[in-house]
Amino acid sequence: MTKSRLFSLFICLLLVFTNPLLDEILFSIGSQMPFLQDGFSTNVYYVDAAITLLSLVLYLLLWKRFLRGRPLPCSLELSKKRIGASILCSLGLSGISFLILLFVEHVLVPMGILTEAYEGFTTMWNDAEEAGYFWVCLTTVVIGPIFEEVLMRGLVYSVAEREFGGYTPAIMSGILFGLWHGQPVQMLYTAVVGVVLGLVYMKTRNLLYPILIHMLINLYSTLPPGLDTDFTSGFLDFLSLVAIVPTLYVLIKLLRTEEANEQDAEKELP
Repeated sequence: MTKSRLFSLFICLLLVFTNPLLDEILFSIGSQMPFLQDGFSTNVYYVDAAITLLSLVLYLLLWKRFLRGRPLPCSLELSKKRIGASILCSLGLSGISFLILLFVEHVLVPMGILTEAYEGFTTMWNDAEEAGYFWVCLTTVVIGPIFEEVLMRGLVYSVAEREFGGYTPAIMSGILFGLWHGQPVQMLYTAVVGVVLGLVYMKTRNLLYPILIHMLINLYSTLPPGLDTDFTSGFLDFLSLVAIVPTLYVLIKLLRTEEANEQDAEKELP
């Protein structure tokens, strides 16, 4: 591996694994601001929303600087067909995540693998029930996905793409996305989701599609209190499982279509 590639890999790792340190710095700053102090001391999701919003602004500025004057790939001209495909993919990826969790629960945990991690995973949402749905939704469904996509499919992907071609930036940003979550059980399915979101961005060149998919995935697991029932959860689980095969078909078709378009464009070059 060349020095430039090693340096790009180092920058990607630095961006991902210094983010918790940045959170600590922003928390220290925010906790000293009078108009934020009450929320910082009483509501963990209020804290998350404030810190994530500040981090989003910082990473957007950094990404913009990295692009060196080129516009951010976030066109509002969205294709209706691709919006529909994004909704389908969000369900399919939720289904794949559900199968991974079932595998962990019924295969790995009985074997003594990831036992403590799975127990921690099942209790990690307890704070959400006490924080109030508005702040949970704002952080988990709105600000969080935008921030994570800007960091992973935006900045990290762009840095990786400078030195690595093909599918490497999508795979690299996806694996780092999984590792960034920190929780061992979460790492498994978020890495898979991250790779797919990287492929979607690679082929559409519009960050709004991965953001939309990410928002919907998080929404399915963070439903409003009136909709968060056993029936609704069961119905979404059923839909997500049914959507796995169509999602794989759409992704394969997207990859093949874009590759065919690229080959045609190369043939037309003088």
